[in-house]
Amino acid sequence: MTTTIEWAQAHGVCIAATVPFKDQEGNQCPRSVEEVAIRSIILHTIAAVGYRVDSKLLVDWLKDQQIWDYASPLEKTWFAAKEMTHKERSRLCWRTEAEWTLLWAISKVQSLGLPTQTCDTAILVDDIMPTLGDPIAAFIASSQLRSPGAYWSRMIGSTICTAMLGKLSQPILFRMT
Repeated sequence: MTTTIEWAQAHGVCIAATVPFKDQEGNQCPRSVEEVAIRSIILHTIAAVGYRVDSKLLVDWLKDQQIWDYASPLEKTWFAAKEMTHKERSRLCWRTEAEWTLLWAISKVQSLGLPTQTCDTAILVDDIMPTLGDPIAAFIASSQLRSPGAYWSRMIGSTICTAMLGKLSQPILFRMT
């Protein structure tokens, strides 16, 4: 089995602990900063379902903040599910990996680093994301999209687009195909 570092080296990917910024030309992000910030909140609440947070509280909050319609039809079924297997819950918990990438895209996380460990969910809950029940306006207003040149890797850009589209079905940051 190939380690992540070996895979990265073989594909010419930087293996520094913190990937340096590269000033490159690129296309504009296809989503607004508000859309990316809202998507990160949706992913955060989906992961919370996986961690057994009361779905009704989550849905009520999303509706109160007027972002419930940003959840996909499939995601809405997860909030409504009466029972889930351990595997299903685990898949929802993995949404934090996509969330972390989006938080990087809107400058809430300084560095993604190499995908050698899972993200720190305590930091997400305690320091970065709005608290359940609190307004999200300040979180969205303080979000800033990184420049196109900051999207240094096709792998990262692909993960961001997949997460924004709500089509993440497994942890992309750890899948090496």
